[in-house]
Amino acid sequence: MKLREYIRIKSEEAENNNLEKEGVKYLLVEKFFNDTYTLVTNLDKEINAKEYDEVINLYVRNKKPVQYILGYQYFYGRKYIVNENVLIPRNETELLCEKAIALIKEKNLNNIIDIGTGSGIIPITICKEFSSKTLNIDAVDISYEALEVAKQNASMYKANINFFQSDVFTNCKNTYDLVISNPPYIPLTFAIDDYVKENEPKIALFAGSDGLDVYKKIINTIDKFLNWSIEKRYVLFEIGFNQGELIKNIILERYPNAIVKIYKDYNNLDRIVLIEIGDKNVYLGDDSKIRLTPSVLE
Repeated sequence: MKLREYIRIKSEEAENNNLEKEGVKYLLVEKFFNDTYTLVTNLDKEINAKEYDEVINLYVRNKKPVQYILGYQYFYGRKYIVNENVLIPRNETELLCEKAIALIKEKNLNNIIDIGTGSGIIPITICKEFSSKTLNIDAVDISYEALEVAKQNASMYKANINFFQSDVFTNCKNTYDLVISNPPYIPLTFAIDDYVKENEPKIALFAGSDGLDVYKKIINTIDKFLNWSIEKRYVLFEIGFNQGELIKNIILERYPNAIVKIYKDYNNLDRIVLIEIGDKNVYLGDDSKIRLTPSVLE
């Protein structure tokens, strides 16, 4: 059998199982041919299909994600270790990193936390973009297994990041100029592709009936973890495509004077929320509000 025919057969098998046929070529390139040019120049070569079946069938028959088969995923120009304990990095999250990097540069921010760090791609990307600037970066996750992956990635890129296990701010002791999070945000009732649902960690996908549980937890507990000694503090969220206004309302309920901006992704869908918090507003149980200056809290 020629390689060309093998690719055709396996691509059809992938499509019949509701998988992207391009995954077959991608696996062949990454595992066996090193680059697309080498694959193309070997299309008419006679092959032994069994040499490729063990890997390719994990995808087309077992429906295992390509990234988990390879053990890595590319993000922001770097290769990261991934496995079944972490969410597979998506291109949209690069927008979150771009916003964070620009904000850190513009506002000269130093103390940063990434909540729900997963494989560690966000803090590592930020750290590597500021090689000449010392940043204090904490990165937390509720999953011990995910943190082990993140630590491996940080070690690989010599990124100085403080990783520790925490449910949002539970185990945090520092205060931050910038809080970043790409948390689970899919509603439990939302129908997602079985390919994703059956393979990626559910703890990194779903967040309550409306998908907003983690955002609410962050906003409701963020107060004492913000650095009130500087003029303004910032929060960056990655969000679901229809959650922008909902999250904006949650924020403004807690911080009425906050400035909230919603940014679109490559498909013109809501994807990033940027929050600028100036003076401090704290709600009491009766919905009355008292304003405290940072000096009052010290």
